[in-house]
Amino acid sequence: SFVLEMTFKADGKTIGEAIGEGVKPRYSGPEGDVKELESLIIEGVKSKGGQANKGTIFRFDCTKDGISVSVDGVSQGQVTCDGIGSALVDVFTDNDAVSQQLVDSCLGTWCGSGLVIEPVDVQPTLPPAANQDLEPISVEPATAGLPEVDDTPPSTPMQAASMLDKSNFDTKDIATRIRELEAEIAAEIIRVKTKQGDPTSDVARSQESLAGESPSSSDTGTNTPMIDEKAAAVESKAKSLKEKATGVSFDPKLEDGLFLVGAGVRKKAIINVYAVAMYSSPTAIASLGSMKKGKDAQSTLRDSSRTFNSLTRKTSFVLEMTFKADGKTIAEAIADGVKPRHSGSAAAVTELENLIVEGVKSKGGQATKGTIFRFDCDAEGVSVSVDGNMQGKVASEGMGSALVDVFMDDKAVSPQLVGSCMETWCGSGL
Repeated sequence: SFVLEMTFKADGKTIGEAIGEGVKPRYSGPEGDVKELESLIIEGVKSKGGQANKGTIFRFDCTKDGISVSVDGVSQGQVTCDGIGSALVDVFTDNDAVSQQLVDSCLGTWCGSGLVIEPVDVQPTLPPAANQDLEPISVEPATAGLPEVDDTPPSTPMQAASMLDKSNFDTKDIATRIRELEAEIAAEIIRVKTKQGDPTSDVARSQESLAGESPSSSDTGTNTPMIDEKAAAVESKAKSLKEKATGVSFDPKLEDGLFLVGAGVRKKAIINVYAVAMYSSPTAIASLGSMKKGKDAQSTLRDSSRTFNSLTRKTSFVLEMTFKADGKTIAEAIADGVKPRHSGSAAAVTELENLIVEGVKSKGGQATKGTIFRFDCDAEGVSVSVDGNMQGKVASEGMGSALVDVFMDDKAVSPQLVGSCMETWCGSGL
């Protein structure tokens, strides 16, 4: 069973379609079954006046016979068909689960809990005839027929070298691994320095040394050929991305030279609220070039995109709405992500909310499907624009890094965005 409690207002059709969109690709039965499921949800919300308000509770009981639906404790009926119950379980627990937080909570709660299901001790019973006149069987040793192996260790260095020459020893693999280790060490230096609270000096010098630029050259505003080559290399591999859950596409590059790192979706319960893309510098992107997908790569990208200096001056997030919401709802959602990650004044977060609210007001008070928000994060703060119209900038040190963390840290609001960044650039060879 799955119990869903609404935390914002939505009509029955929106909720029904959101559930239906999750079930369809996971269910091999007739599409009419999914439509019936949507209808039960819609009828349940109609009985409440057509709107599922904050606090409305949906319950879906999944069995081999189908799915039973109730709204605020009132049963709406059952979709009776084989396989649709398992399909709804997959919506919440497969590799593309709509709530990664739910999956993580399940694992965090029960993995390693020490619970053990004792196996049932079943003694095999042979038919009576088979139990009679059993004779011992002689078995040849498993090594019979195999050639003898000389396992005597080499007695001299020359013998050891001779044995080494005969192995499948690939010096190219070692050279490649050395380069990977060097990149990982450099990334770790960046991460440690950042955590020590020095985002502009040693970390900047570490990144500059990785890119082949000295601090003095960055002071003059000039780029070295190596940096130009890195930008050219990233541009040659950059491509537009289509976010899977929403179908929203993002361009490979912004007008100010930032490149598309990845694209994901922000979900609220079962609803796709907006598609989101992250854009950053060639240096930030290239930090993933020799890394494998995983937590280390995520940490490296986070650090290199939030540590603002001459190599990564800015990181931007572009959000395209796929669900209608008012300015206050959107602003509060963004602010709720920033607050626990920003050590500066609360007034700065309130100012960020106000810029978002005012931007939506200029559109009539509703951010409809297709509305585009852009947040430019740098060392000085966060700039906000709505549908290309600049709303202003919150000048507060550390807020830019905090907003990067909203989308890139271990509790990122869009795990799909993090995954897309890893999938697109890890092991790219940059």
